[in-house]
Amino acid sequence: MKFKSTKFLNMLLLSAITFVFSASLFAKEYSGTWILADTNKDPFEAILNEDGSASGTHGKDMKYGTWEEKDGQAIIYWTTNWITVIAKEGDQYVKKAFKPGLSVTDEPSNTSSAKRKE
Repeated sequence: MKFKSTKFLNMLLLSAITFVFSASLFAKEYSGTWILADTNKDPFEAILNEDGSASGTHGKDMKYGTWEEKDGQAIIYWTTNWITVIAKEGDQYVKKAFKPGLSVTDEPSNTSSAKRKE
């Protein structure tokens, strides 16, 4: 019986390590500066820090927020209550924005390409 419980604990530990490693990979995939476009197609930058904080250059009110990786995409929660999602679709990244009151499961208010700033 001891062998089975040790095997189970080893599998559990391996699963936990895999989960943490995967989350770290996504954080590194999305952290950095992104060039996005607003509803008027005007470009702005969104900066996603590895500590989960976010900032942007778009207007005076949309400068700070937080972000998380969820389901393989970056979700940014701005202090203006807008939500921005950056996700990989095929071989490119796409930005979807949701105005206050909408959730990420609703139809986005606008979409644009998302490019990492070099």
